[in-house]
This record gives sequence, C-alpha cells and structure tokens, in this order.
Amino acid sequence: MSYTTSFVSKPLNTAEGSLELPRVPLLKGKSNIEEWKKMLIQTLAVHGLEDYVQKEVPEPVDPPYGDNGSVI
Repeated sequence: MSYTTSFVSKPLNTAEGSLELPRVPLLKGKSNIEEWKKMLIQTLAVHGLEDYVQKEVPEPVDPPYGDNGSVI
C-alpha cells in the first residue's frame, strides 16, 4: 500500500495563540526514515502523545490458568 499525501495537523489553539504544526513527510523507506521519525515524534509531543511510541513497555504476563482452562 502506498500513500501519496503527507499528514498535516490541524492548528492547535494554545493560551499563547494558534500553533500550526509542520507537515510529517511521506515515509519513503530508509532514505527519509530519520526525518519522518523526528517530525512524527515532534507532532506527537505537541499533543502529549509521544510516550506512546517512546516509552519501553514490558510485555504482559499471561494470567495463570486452571486445569479446565479458566483464569485463576
């Protein structure tokens, strides 16, 4: 699947005024992954969402199961 447009964020209204975010470039592969990643993380940070892609999250542990397959 190939996308031909870039993501443009809506202007963000702040106490200081309106902030329009720069375009996140189309990811083309290895040739622009670093630029794409930087712009995406900056956009997520403005919205307070960067931890969703930056933080290490431990894998969930499966709950113990009884003999009949039910969760204990």
